[in-house]
Amino acid sequence: MDKKTFAFIAAFFSFLIWGALVIYWHQLSSVNPLEVVAHRAVWSLVLTAVLVLITQKTGEVIRILINPKNILPLILSSILIACNWGLFIWAVAHDKILESSMGNYITPLLNVAASAIIFKVVLNKYQKLSVLLAFSGVIYMIIIYGKVPYIALFFAITFCTYGIIKKLVPASAVTGLFVETLIISVPSVIYVLYLISTGESAVLRGDSFISFLLVCGGLVTTLPLLGFSYSAKILHLSTLGILQYITPTIAFLLGVFVYHEYFSANMLITFILIWAGLIIYSADGIIQLKKSKKII
Repeated sequence: MDKKTFAFIAAFFSFLIWGALVIYWHQLSSVNPLEVVAHRAVWSLVLTAVLVLITQKTGEVIRILINPKNILPLILSSILIACNWGLFIWAVAHDKILESSMGNYITPLLNVAASAIIFKVVLNKYQKLSVLLAFSGVIYMIIIYGKVPYIALFFAITFCTYGIIKKLVPASAVTGLFVETLIISVPSVIYVLYLISTGESAVLRGDSFISFLLVCGGLVTTLPLLGFSYSAKILHLSTLGILQYITPTIAFLLGVFVYHEYFSANMLITFILIWAGLIIYSADGIIQLKKSKKII
């Protein structure tokens, strides 16, 4: 199996897991989202440290840590992904799954815009139309509801920026994720110890299932992040953008049919505009890939 095929499979399952995590985080709705994020960081550090040792990446970790040009972007990426996860967990607990889904739908098209601005990729008329339709959906929501979909936009901006940084930093998937997790784990450990010392931690409630979910949060979020980090360095942003639809589609279906969130006709119009943009973008992407005779 070549690298691109493996990267494609890794990305596919990463987005599949991310979508299904709505169910996982919903089980932790009674826990403070900050504590959930903190536990996620702490236990992710344990797992990534083991992976660094197994893959013999210790030397690479040291080289990154002593080079400010590398460490500063990773500090930013660690903050971005922590904020992204924190808001996602909060959104699930507060019946905002559909808006978070909208944000994940917007992200691929924001990647297209970012490619044009940062990597100087020239967009064709279909790509421009897809981006325009997506943001028309956002504008429609602002006009109809009289409010900006902050959650959706925050999701899109943070994850798009995170993906760009991962593509620019010269670090392997395991190494980069370990350094990110190490950075965010420092305040996370302090916060978890504070909650335990004050008796406010969820792990002190005696609910073994909640404690188990908090500990495993590191595993279920680290694996897809590893897959995404690895894929982001090999696949085109356009390919990642198409695969990224998996996550919001699963979240959307769960939000509407499992958790029965409010879904109005006006909200449907917003989603239709975004979906239309995604369909045009995907169709154009597939045509371009076929023309260039590339499978991935």
